[in-house]
Amino acid sequence: MLVTAPSNVAVDNVLERLVASPTTVSTKKGRKVQPTCSKLRAVRLGHPARLKSSILSYSLEALVQNADGTEIVADVRQELQSYLHIVSNPKSRGTDKRLAYRELKSLRKEIRTREEKVVQELITSAQVVLATTVGAANRILDHVDAFDLVVIDEAAQALEASCWIPILRGKRVVLA
Repeated sequence: MLVTAPSNVAVDNVLERLVASPTTVSTKKGRKVQPTCSKLRAVRLGHPARLKSSILSYSLEALVQNADGTEIVADVRQELQSYLHIVSNPKSRGTDKRLAYRELKSLRKEIRTREEKVVQELITSAQVVLATTVGAANRILDHVDAFDLVVIDEAAQALEASCWIPILRGKRVVLA
């Protein structure tokens, strides 16, 4: 499911309510029970500086930092730094620099592919992806099949043109 709204504040409010701890619910017989629900797998797209601090743990950047594949990326980055040191050292010979440039190119490509794989796994495994209406144009979502449901919150306040971005990414649409 893709949930959008025209502003970052509105998207953050929706996410806060989605992940809020469940309250007790009254049954028909008057008993109060605690509903059982597993933790929602939500991913919030957008720049972390524009997100509320209470939902930063759901941002794509935070989820990528805690993902399984990022340890390998960190090791590759350390290796990349060692080759950058060789290239930047004025005492390095020309043959060493050429080899270092080749290695830099291949390591950068490896980092890029591994990070893209981690991001795609997070997006595809998420139950809910949240973004602003314009943020739904993010190229990260290009590899995702059409969403079953797209919800546009505060649709009356959004520009029609910006609403078409998430609408085209889904099979069904709810304008709230």
